[in-house]
Amino acid sequence: MGTPDTVTKTLMSENKYFADVFNYFLYGGKQVINPEKLSVKDVTEIALPYGTNGKITAVQKHRDVLKSAIIMEDSNAAYLLLGIENQTDINNAMPVKNMLYDSLQYSYQVRLFGKKHRDEEEKNNSTESTKQKNVDFLSELHKEDKLVPVITLTLYFGADDWTAPKSLHEMLDVPDKSILKYVPDYPINLITPKNIPDGDFDKFQTEMKQLLKYIKYSNDRNKLDEIVHQDPAYESISREVATAIETLTNTKLNIKKGKKVFNVTNAIDEMKAFAKAEGKAEGRAEGRAEGRAEGRAEGKAEGRAEGIFEALIGLVKDGLLPLAVAAQRLNMTVSEFEAKSGLKA
Repeated sequence: MGTPDTVTKTLMSENKYFADVFNYFLYGGKQVINPEKLSVKDVTEIALPYGTNGKITAVQKHRDVLKSAIIMEDSNAAYLLLGIENQTDINNAMPVKNMLYDSLQYSYQVRLFGKKHRDEEEKNNSTESTKQKNVDFLSELHKEDKLVPVITLTLYFGADDWTAPKSLHEMLDVPDKSILKYVPDYPINLITPKNIPDGDFDKFQTEMKQLLKYIKYSNDRNKLDEIVHQDPAYESISREVATAIETLTNTKLNIKKGKKVFNVTNAIDEMKAFAKAEGKAEGRAEGRAEGRAEGRAEGKAEGRAEGIFEALIGLVKDGLLPLAVAAQRLNMTVSEFEAKSGLKA
């Protein structure tokens, strides 16, 4: 079993799952993004900000997953760059993190246009080519050049609420809220299992439905048992999704090597049966221990009572204590004391 970060990155690198979550988020489950039309892009984003003394400093950032998509709209092709940030923990800086990734991607596109124009100028032996060499790359974007939209989706794999800021404005310390209209906001695109209505899970077309629903109810064992037994798909879950369920929810599924399909329903039933048997065994052990303790306590009490009785008999025989007083000390009648001790008043 890998780490949560490794498991989620491997899972979401699969085109079918990647397309499924974007089709859910962007199009309400309509199958617009074709998994076969997705192509993997370099996840390394590089910025070239100015450092100290005017020197340029390279900054590298790595996304989780980035793919390009061709969207057909009325027989016209539209291009999108789609990125996913997998979160197994809550990140309070997510708006800034996503904003940085998207900005770096846009700046990369601008640099590509700049290189394209410089190459064209050099090829045409343009006299302007030497003038452009020291120009800031952002100024090399021509009016007719258009950038490809970048959409970053944060997919939270936790069972609880996302309690961190969901926009840049939520992160700012601004006493005068009126100035926020001059500060561009940057809301994050977010999917959290807990906030997916049960009726919306059917909008997923892959096992993302079973994975996210399992995560949603992973802290509610009764509800989890109900949804697993209601959906036959849990009886044949792929190895990668079963691994994700086990890793992300700490469910001990005992996934064996070589198995490509896994029956989560049976695994849950086996865990319940084992827990029940273990509980019974613990109950029996506790019962035996309590019985032994009670027996020892009763024996001690009986021994003490018997010792007191023998001592009182001795005092009566020696004429040091009237029989009636001895009987009273033991909460007995005179006749009961006579019968048990064999003495007479």
